[in-house]
Amino acid sequence: MKIKKEILDLVTQVFEDPVVAEKWLTEPAFGLGGEIPIEYIGTPEGLAEVRNLLGRIE
Repeated sequence: MKIKKEILDLVTQVFEDPVVAEKWLTEPAFGLGGEIPIEYIGTPEGLAEVRNLLGRIE
């Protein structure tokens, strides 16, 4: 799956490390009910959920 540059930039900004950001995107996230963030960004609703979660983490 191609990661949207916008979301990758946002995740990298939040975690301040591109390696940690990429890892976060591919592992289950507690804030998404254990789902994997990269699997959410394919829909507008899922992208909004991931953005919201990143805002809460930041």
